Amino acid sequence: MASDIPAFDALLGNGAYGSLFISEDAASLANVINDLFEDDERRNRLRSTGKIYAQSFDWDVVAERIYDVYEMAMVGLGKVTLSSEGRGWNRFLGK
Repeated sequence: MASDIPAFDALLGNGAYGSLFISEDAASLANVINDLFEDDERRNRLRSTGKIYAQSFDWDVVAERIYDVYEMAMVGLGKVTLSSEGRGWNRFLGK
């Protein structure tokens, strides 16, 4: 569960991996909490998908992605950008 600021929204896959509440809105937070208490199916689905998704942030996975970016830069494949192909940023971002 997180506020709906763009970074959290993107991190939670627009709500696919967690519930979002309206930023700085206590009533919205309370509603999301109540909705999750009342909706066993959604809560269990978020628990399952969130656990799997969280594995992509495990240090071993992240370290390999960072290493790949450094490797790409060291071999002189040019500027590292979000649009770089192969083992660079797209892989780091899971694209």
